[in-house]
Amino acid sequence: MKKWLRSSYLLCCYLLSLAVQAETCPQIWTSAVQGSSAVPASVSYSPSSPTSINSLNTTLAAADYQLTNSTVANNTTLTASGPTVRIFFNGSLSIGNNVRLNALGNAENLLIVATGSIAIGNNTVIKGFILAGGSVQVGTGSQVTGAITAKGSAANFGTVSMTRPHCLCYKAGWFVEPLWNVLMILSKMLHYRIHGLLAAVVALSPLLQLMGACD
Repeated sequence: MKKWLRSSYLLCCYLLSLAVQAETCPQIWTSAVQGSSAVPASVSYSPSSPTSINSLNTTLAAADYQLTNSTVANNTTLTASGPTVRIFFNGSLSIGNNVRLNALGNAENLLIVATGSIAIGNNTVIKGFILAGGSVQVGTGSQVTGAITAKGSAANFGTVSMTRPHCLCYKAGWFVEPLWNVLMILSKMLHYRIHGLLAAVVALSPLLQLMGACD
């Protein structure tokens, strides 16, 4: 019993350490357009069940979307219904001309992550936070409200207006929100044997939520 208890304790400590190490949004999006960013250390993930952007509704519920497309076609309109719609592209991404991504919503409702480079076409409107593992280019007449961070170079020929990032943060494929859910599930599984573990996790919830928030 003592050995099992010790193993459970070490597992919880490990999961908590992952939350502590996660970068916060203000560390990732430090300015309207940030090129050659050292944070995060890498932008990578392995899609588990990728889908096509053509299969999505025009209004997206808050969730994670893993897309196979490398192109968002001209004149595409997508709306994020609330915080946070998180869209992942495994590779480079080309966003066409006259695209509207969350154009009428709050910037914290949309997070776009591409492991490669991102090219935004002309006269496109995006309200959200963008993270690229490669370079980013914003086309003429395009407007981004939120912030852009690239591991590579950043070229802005449009207008990017910085807003405070309230979204949950990306860290090497991890999110603090799902990590918090893992802790809660684990604590419930162990509750019948260690009543104190659930109480401890619940007591830590305000701290964990602060770690996961981008404020």
